[in-house]
Amino acid sequence: EELLDALDLQKMALFRAEELLDALPITQRMSVDDFLARLRTMLPDNAQVSMTLLHGRAIPELKGGRQLIRKLSIDDLPRDVKSLFRVLFVQRATWTREELVPYLARQVGPGQSADQLLLKHTRVTRTPGSTARSYSAR
Repeated sequence: EELLDALDLQKMALFRAEELLDALPITQRMSVDDFLARLRTMLPDNAQVSMTLLHGRAIPELKGGRQLIRKLSIDDLPRDVKSLFRVLFVQRATWTREELVPYLARQVGPGQSADQLLLKHTRVTRTPGSTARSYSAR
């Protein structure tokens, strides 16, 4: 028990989540419920797991009413900003800010922000009657 207290449960959860994702073939999808259930079996009972662990590591997809995830690691993407956005928008036509920002971490330089990159390289759309924004290719 002392060992578990010394471990950073968030880092442990992230490590285990990456292990699960790495075991998935690049084209395979897994249901979010299955992923989170498997992840919980790999962690101590008091560890918190959520989809935020997957930001920049996997993308959610809705297929046939089921919420699925597919591996999309920042390490597998181009470093060039234009190429990065091109690849991301081939993967999915629209994104939320929260989904895109982790993929921009390497591109944000001194004096820059992820929001500046989004404004320059994407088209922002607001859902009528909502404050929700979605981002798509220019």
